[in-house]
Amino acid sequence: ALGGYSETVDLSIFKEKASGLNPALAQAMPRRVITSSEAGMNNYLHADLFKRMTGNDRLSAELKGVNVIVTRVPAFTPVIATNSPPTIKGADAALQKRLLIIPFNEEVFEKDDDKSADTNLAKYGSEAVLSWLVEGWYMYATQGLARSTWPASVLGTTKQFGSELSDIGEFVAE
Repeated sequence: ALGGYSETVDLSIFKEKASGLNPALAQAMPRRVITSSEAGMNNYLHADLFKRMTGNDRLSAELKGVNVIVTRVPAFTPVIATNSPPTIKGADAALQKRLLIIPFNEEVFEKDDDKSADTNLAKYGSEAVLSWLVEGWYMYATQGLARSTWPASVLGTTKQFGSELSDIGEFVAE
């Protein structure tokens, strides 16, 4: 639904330095949404890079093989889909304020799997998804994204994830 405004990126974009040769970051900066998947606790990501990516800081990254350095404020919102949370080095309260954890707790069993869903989504879904995105953006623009408007399941999952980001957080949560 987002076409060129979205891009799937490798998890390494969140691991590497925020400056220097990082062609994935340079290509992602003008996108509105970047997605990655299958991060897990064995993936080590860096809090300082997340904070710079989401904190309206200007970042610089060099494109590979062309000696072009892209410098700008990233336009994207990063979305990482995962079954288990990655390890985020240097996680602190500032990082936790930037996180929104959306739980997907429903499982589709083989007998309930609608095999035509991908065909129907390709046929009709992108218009519906785009409409949903525009409506969501309008709500964000008029109402903001205050935590008080989040569903209870999102608040609980986000709080739990935040408590698991560091050994001290886990100790306090227990």
